Amino acid sequence: MQRSIGIKPERDKSKMIADSLTALPQYLPKRLYQAVMPFIEKLDTDIPDGKYPLDGRKVFARIQTYETKPVSGCRIEAHRKYADIQIVLAGSECIDVFPAVALEPETDYDAEADVQFYKADFCKAGGAANLPVLSPLVRFSAVPDYFALFYPQDAHRPQMHAEQKHTTQGQQVRKLIIKINVSAYFP
Repeated sequence: MQRSIGIKPERDKSKMIADSLTALPQYLPKRLYQAVMPFIEKLDTDIPDGKYPLDGRKVFARIQTYETKPVSGCRIEAHRKYADIQIVLAGSECIDVFPAVALEPETDYDAEADVQFYKADFCKAGGAANLPVLSPLVRFSAVPDYFALFYPQDAHRPQMHAEQKHTTQGQQVRKLIIKINVSAYFP
């Protein structure tokens, strides 16, 4: 029996979830589960990179292939309209998570792309800007058979080299990102 708790995100607190892919259904409202799970369950490993509609503009999937980079080559990003479910299909990477409200914007918000990038070396605290960032709220290794769910308030820095001793080279990662219109599924 499917259990759905339909978590509603709070704008000022991190709600990022990371768990086993088998647990994903418990975090999704039933309508969202019905839109994404058939795609995930039937996903062919040879599917080309690109965008795949799952529920019109409310939910779509992206398949991406890229090389991981050192942390200095990765950008912190957040979204306003869409939440992300990120699932590594092959390879591994590290992802940092920050509360977006604590970061200093690097760019203006791009409404068409639904993305804003943030400075990696400074944050805001109590209205004061230019305080050094000590560390991300969370850093985790994204690997196959697990997922991460990022809400709009969860700024994240993906595509970093996986944390392995004596490894400074990138590795190829293949990832599924499911974009979910928050207002359609988490009203």
